[in-house]
Amino acid sequence: SALLTNVGTSNGAIPLALSQCIRVSTATEYGFGATVRVAPGQPADTTAYVFVQTYQASDCSGNAIQSESIGSVATDWLSTGRTLFTTNDTSSIRLSLGVGKPSGETGDAVAYFDDAYLQRADGGGLINERLSGSWFNPSTPGQGFFLDISPEINLFFGGWFTWTDVPGQIDWMTVQGGYSGNTAMVPIYRSRGGAFNAPAAVTSEAIGVAEFSFDSCTSGQVRVEFVGDPNVIVIPLQRISPAFPGC
Repeated sequence: SALLTNVGTSNGAIPLALSQCIRVSTATEYGFGATVRVAPGQPADTTAYVFVQTYQASDCSGNAIQSESIGSVATDWLSTGRTLFTTNDTSSIRLSLGVGKPSGETGDAVAYFDDAYLQRADGGGLINERLSGSWFNPSTPGQGFFLDISPEINLFFGGWFTWTDVPGQIDWMTVQGGYSGNTAMVPIYRSRGGAFNAPAAVTSEAIGVAEFSFDSCTSGQVRVEFVGDPNVIVIPLQRISPAFPGC
């Protein structure tokens, strides 16, 4: 919950607060809104607003592509909401709250906000079975991930085909766990003891954590942290094959 106040003489502009930048998908419908109310006894036409602005940059920098808002003058709690369809070059949305009052108004204006949200209009996240397949970083060819995703059991599985610090020495790891929305934070495992095409016993050990995030059906990144290593490795990912139809 939040209480916001527009203080001083108004010039008609609405000061924005509690802004949050969220990475989103291109050409996708999103819903946004909040439960709001204007405190009783406020200046006439005091309005509680929820704003969204879309940006080409992933960090909400630069000029906004789209700007949308929804407002309410109700003094009782009211759930507000509407939708926005992102353009083909949208990477992020900034969600903000604000209190508006008429230009020239000198009295302070107060409004309350609760349950502000921005989410895909279909209620789901970007991660689903359509992201299954091969992913790699074009800057470091010859290594990458093969992902297998099953929404029915909330499974995010992947094989990581890469190299050790010793030139030419192959390293193969796996990741496995659940996911939510556009992010999968999963343990990293290294298996030992196997033999080619043989039922030899294999021992798997958790050696770190990988956080996969996606901003479209063809691009994303993975943040890797290994046990005992303070460094965080960030690997940009690009899908090798074309995206599945409907993705």
